[in-house]
Amino acid sequence: MLAAVNASDALMLGFVSQESLSAVSLATQITFVFNLFMGGLTMGTSILAAQYYGKGDTLSIEKIFAYVTKVSFLISAVFFLASLFVPQLLMRIFTAEPRLIAGGILYLRIAAASYLFTGISQIYLCILKNTGHAVKSMIIGSTAVVINIFLNAALIYGIFFSPKMGISGAALATSISKLIELAWVHGESLRKNHVRLHGKFCFTGDRILSGDYWRYSLPMLGDYLVWGMGFTMYSVIMGHLGSDAVAASSIANIVKNLTREVTLCSITHLSVLSFLFSKSPILISEPTFPENHGRSAADAHPDDRAYERYPEWNRHFCDQCLKEYRRSHLKRG
Repeated sequence: MLAAVNASDALMLGFVSQESLSAVSLATQITFVFNLFMGGLTMGTSILAAQYYGKGDTLSIEKIFAYVTKVSFLISAVFFLASLFVPQLLMRIFTAEPRLIAGGILYLRIAAASYLFTGISQIYLCILKNTGHAVKSMIIGSTAVVINIFLNAALIYGIFFSPKMGISGAALATSISKLIELAWVHGESLRKNHVRLHGKFCFTGDRILSGDYWRYSLPMLGDYLVWGMGFTMYSVIMGHLGSDAVAASSIANIVKNLTREVTLCSITHLSVLSFLFSKSPILISEPTFPENHGRSAADAHPDDRAYERYPEWNRHFCDQCLKEYRRSHLKRG
């Protein structure tokens, strides 16, 4: 989703001018580095949130939610302040051409607020996804991308009674769409049976939970950053070769990034389906409850309610076992 936002900015500006395309492509490399941090943070959050959700420990999830949101906000604030006050220093990393630097400065200063919105909304979406609301998380994220694309078209080209803003319009569209995403996902978290962000947990730390979080997150964050920094060096090299090289590289990178996202999603879905088709018959028909070892669900005693005797087990898994037992029991009766 995050790759699609950057791709839509660059692609639409390509119809305005080559310099606009090149400038924004280089400026969005800052966003790319920011997304690397978000990827590492959300991966660690997903691991812990899924574990505690399976255990039914909502309190621990809320503590992790608050802690990671605080960390994410601090990282987002660094990118926000750098983009707002020293964008010229950031652009000089990627190019020495004054016109590209000027275009990148314009984009970064307007899009700076999007880092604050994204840093918080991505943690919200991560928690939502790992606490039984994955579909809603997908809908919110996808809708934000659609809104961004629509606003890009309106503000860049000046259609639908909007002013023609060019680079400024692309940056403004990104910030607005991320603000809408944050407002939506926050409102969703306030609904019944949803994990909420409590301010009191943002200022009271839990050393055990935070230690577990960094033990999972740091290796993945390091992996993301090492890979991403190496990948970003392509843009640094191309940026110093001139506008033509940047424009050609930008189009190639957009296609590559989108292809990678589609491929990763496809691999993930195929892996999940493969696991479900190969393992679900075993999980359902042969639950390894201590008192039922060696017996299938059809032979288990109807009073063997595993989710009551072993609350730390995944309740959804136990419910599936009981449904299979009842279905088999009725057939045998």
